Amino acid sequence: MINPYSSIVSYDGDEWEDFLNKICLIDIFKELIIKYNDNRPLLKCFIRYIMYAYSKESNQILIGTDWLKNKKRIFEAAGFEPLKEYEDATVYLQDELVLKTAKRWLDFQNEETLSQILVIKDLIVEMQLSANSPIKKSSGEIDFDQKFKNACYVKDLRLMLKDYEAEFIQNNVALKEAYKEVSINMNRKQKSTMGMETFLSEKS
Repeated sequence: MINPYSSIVSYDGDEWEDFLNKICLIDIFKELIIKYNDNRPLLKCFIRYIMYAYSKESNQILIGTDWLKNKKRIFEAAGFEPLKEYEDATVYLQDELVLKTAKRWLDFQNEETLSQILVIKDLIVEMQLSANSPIKKSSGEIDFDQKFKNACYVKDLRLMLKDYEAEFIQNNVALKEAYKEVSINMNRKQKSTMGMETFLSEKS
């Protein structure tokens, strides 16, 4: 049986339309292929970004970490040139086709909890950016009330995210074990970087 995620991320060719037709996934990516078909290395970067950032099987999604930083690491892993226009299109979801393709891919996976996690993560990033931006009223004045509301939304969204992540980890044995391993290694790293003063205070 074909594993769609593995097949796509391991594909080294550039005949994306033929390849995706063979594995019956062309409907998800067709619009993206039409837009970027003249630059197939770039098309591959976009497809891999979507796979890495919006797949249940992706080892690039680090549960519990800052999503904006995580997406920037995924951007690099996808092989993009470090250009603002590509980062805006993917990390900040300013390309409508990237957004639509990601949504189709999430729908195809039929993983409601994962979809909610990633939607909330993206919304947190959007709210954080807007809270730190000069939101203006029609009069031209800074809308501090809206900035405050957006900051509050971030707090509420983080609580929702925590619940969804806990549910997702609980229902995914492999991810649960991976999360445990990461937590253990992070604790080890923290202990190994403690200063002498901390060590002495713990011993006393």
